Amino acid sequence: MKDAKKCGELAETLFAAEIMRRGGVPSKPLGDSTPYDWLVHVGKNIWRVQVKSTWHCVVRQGKRSASKCRVTISAGRWAKTVYTKQTIDFVAVYVDPFSSWIIIPSHEIKGRKTLFIGRSDCEQPSWSLLGLA
Repeated sequence: MKDAKKCGELAETLFAAEIMRRGGVPSKPLGDSTPYDWLVHVGKNIWRVQVKSTWHCVVRQGKRSASKCRVTISAGRWAKTVYTKQTIDFVAVYVDPFSSWIIIPSHEIKGRKTLFIGRSDCEQPSWSLLGLA
């Protein structure tokens, strides 16, 4: 899939389905003026989650790990704004080449706008950060 908008929409749909499958309740704000894509209700907690996705890997020369998937974890099409713990609680990244999700707490973003994710990063289940099995 080459259309970035459609890729994002598909990732958000997959995210909502996964939250429901694991027993959470996803809620989508109307419009797109919030810094998060979803509110996730788990027990007494309500988490603000921004969904991102990556659909292909790149080979990084000179690195031991043959391939990494690049994902932009900032907001805005041109002037990128970094997410903070004041605006979101988690970033959920769908990594299509590995058919996996990674849940990243906002305090771990630390001002980064881009992440490189390898297969080993996808091996640890991280849904428990949201209180889901």
